[in-house]
Amino acid sequence: MTDWSATRAIPIHRANDVRRDRSTRCVVMTLGLLTGVAAVIAARRRRSAAQRAGDGEPSASRWPRHLLLVLAHELRTPLNSIVAWTEVLQSGKAGAAVTATALNSIASSALTQRRLIEDIVDSMRAEQSELRLRMTVLDLRSPVRTAVDLVRPSAESANLVLSVALPSTICHVRGDSDRLQQAFSNVLTNAVKFTRQGGIHVSLVKRDRDYQVRVVDTGTGIDREFLPLVFTRFQQAHGSGRRHSGLGLGLAICRDLISQHHGRVRVESDGLGHGTTVDISLPALADEHSPI
Repeated sequence: MTDWSATRAIPIHRANDVRRDRSTRCVVMTLGLLTGVAAVIAARRRRSAAQRAGDGEPSASRWPRHLLLVLAHELRTPLNSIVAWTEVLQSGKAGAAVTATALNSIASSALTQRRLIEDIVDSMRAEQSELRLRMTVLDLRSPVRTAVDLVRPSAESANLVLSVALPSTICHVRGDSDRLQQAFSNVLTNAVKFTRQGGIHVSLVKRDRDYQVRVVDTGTGIDREFLPLVFTRFQQAHGSGRRHSGLGLGLAICRDLISQHHGRVRVESDGLGHGTTVDISLPALADEHSPI
């Protein structure tokens, strides 16, 4: 008697073959993406070397090598997971439960790699002023709420309190809602990542002619000597207790996105163990000129 998969009308052994093929393709596609991204970034760095001369960034010849080293470090863990679970599937000995675990792990690792690659591409586009924004009049509370909702599961799983204080009236700004949400999400993701206990508070207030989104965490804080470097690409606060995965692009991308909205980002910390405050200011629109 032939066993059949519960989800598709194909024999179990054929279903396993299909899953193994998909896993192999995932590995091949990942390697291809890494090669392509590295080549594109290296080419862009060479073309813009003259413009960056003397601005304190690594030289064009060092950037590709530096980037590849960072990529290799951050992608090693998810790629190793994909390879390991693919070998398990290819062995033909995986049961239904193990197969499900393998596929979930492969999917999660692939998503991690995709996020890293998207961050790199966004960072390079922002640096070259190539990010396209779909500017509309919007209620700033909306992208703030969306960003908070996206990180809430991570905060709750870490037993952190995530509180939000938003005004009851519409906050009119002109911007790209998706990109603003991305900027806020980057800040909140950092806050969750670097907060071991306590919580994170998000507020939105009107200050003069700007709206200010403030994110305050009770996390590890930032060494004062590192504060001037928080927006530097591929930089992390080594030796500060912030030993987490990441390319060091979150705040750099946030600053670039907010700058394109004619806004400002400020990061403050009283040092290690004293948490971090991030203020994001965006120009407010007069209500009478910005109906929604």
